Amino acid sequence: MATDSPLTVQELIDKLAKLPPDLPIFVEGYENGWDPIITVEPGSAQPTAPFEDWDGEVQRTKSTSEAPPDAIFLIGRRGHRRQRQT
Repeated sequence: MATDSPLTVQELIDKLAKLPPDLPIFVEGYENGWDPIITVEPGSAQPTAPFEDWDGEVQRTKSTSEAPPDAIFLIGRRGHRRQRQT
C-alpha cells in the first residue's frame, strides 16, 4: 500500500479552488488513458491486501445506517468496467 495518506475532501476542495472552475476533471482509465468523472458517491473503503499492480488498494462497499460512509468515490465514465462491491 502507498505510504501517502488519501486526499481528504477539504484538501481536494483547497486544490480545486485554485483552478479555473470550468476545467473538466479526469480519473485514471480502466487500463490506459483518462476518463471524465461523471458522479461522486459516498461509500466505505475496505483495504485490499495483497493486491496486484493493476488492482486498486481498496474495494468499495456501500454505506448503511449501521456503517456510515467513510470515503468518497469519484466515478469515471467507464468505472462500470471495474468489479463493484455492493
